[in-house]
Amino acid sequence: MRLALLSIIMAFCCAAAGAATIYMRDGSRVVGQVQHTGSGEVTVQTPQGVAHIPTSQIEHIDYAESAAPAAAPEPAPVPPRVRRRRVSLRREAAEPFAQMLSFHAGFAVPYGSLDYSPAGGVTQRNGDWGPFLGVQYLYQATPTWGWGLEFDWAHRSVDDSVDSLPNAETTAWGDSVFLLGLAKVRLLKTGWARPFIAAGAGVDRTSTHADATPNTGFVWGDTGTGETRRIIDDARWGAAVAARVGVDFIETPVHVFALELGWLHASNRSYNATFAGQGLGLVAARAPIDYLTFAGRWGFTFGEGSP
Repeated sequence: MRLALLSIIMAFCCAAAGAATIYMRDGSRVVGQVQHTGSGEVTVQTPQGVAHIPTSQIEHIDYAESAAPAAAPEPAPVPPRVRRRRVSLRREAAEPFAQMLSFHAGFAVPYGSLDYSPAGGVTQRNGDWGPFLGVQYLYQATPTWGWGLEFDWAHRSVDDSVDSLPNAETTAWGDSVFLLGLAKVRLLKTGWARPFIAAGAGVDRTSTHADATPNTGFVWGDTGTGETRRIIDDARWGAAVAARVGVDFIETPVHVFALELGWLHASNRSYNATFAGQGLGLVAARAPIDYLTFAGRWGFTFGEGSP
């Protein structure tokens, strides 16, 4: 013990006072300016203050090592499996969002009827199938789901009936416009073809029109004439919901084509009769309406991101 102590003291005496690295027996290190040695301790000026270190706790002192900055220890190697997972998470976190504007066109088949029972009649289909057009903005928050807004227009072409009103032929047609908030979920994250489901809710404005013409051999009782008269001409706002299924075809990172089958529902409502309709005893006609839609959609992304 005395021999070790003597060796340490001699090492201090032989070296010029200066910065040194002191290795402790417990494995720690102290770096600082050696100010004094002797009396069984070493006095060191460190960035934290003056330290008095007993020589019995010192393993050895290295003056040369402190002359240059210590090299930074090499980072421990990361196991390959962990490294791949971190890269994957980084890529997903850094993936920018995408925005898509799309246009769709197809046809809509209406399901609903006009009720003429207050005028002594029966029901008639509330229009026939017609064109279905719209535009959609989608914010693709992740590769699998997005949300946005959609505007749709569905036209009901003329439906003819010869027995909905007594002794008269009737025609019915109309239009619906929808403004919907929409949520869309793709069932696959990658691939050229990605099936999806979507649902929406919002408002609609639906118009309904109906004309009546006396059958051959009959005339209007008030005038004795047989001209065509408008008996319903009304439009109403209401709540609307939608549901869709389809497939997105990713043609390029910018262009997307889709085929979709959908359902639109306009809330139940009735449409007021005109003055001519009231003359037949028809105050209003109930006419709830649903549409089955089929459309092709073409869209393009803009801003940063991919579809």
